[in-house]
Amino acid sequence: MIELKWDTEADALYIALTTAEWDHTDEVEDGTYVYLDAHDNPIGIEIHHPERPWPLEQVLNRYSTSEQAARELRVYFPQPALLPPAAHPPASVPVTVPAA
Repeated sequence: MIELKWDTEADALYIALTTAEWDHTDEVEDGTYVYLDAHDNPIGIEIHHPERPWPLEQVLNRYSTSEQAARELRVYFPQPALLPPAAHPPASVPVTVPAA
């Protein structure tokens, strides 16, 4: 099962595919990175500014993932893969509430 971690301060989403140890990273495109183990198996995907379309199918075609992980990714991120913007501003953005 994949695990999603969203860093709102960095505006980055990390998708953990396995718990294997990281060895190196490939850049798929600017802002989309695949983390790999020593045998070039993908262990995670990092997307900067995940509200933009990012190349999920390119990642799945280039790297061998489990069928279950690929299914889950396609369910979470239908094409074009993008994360809907948050319904509210991130906690780090100051919000002014008018006095009643």
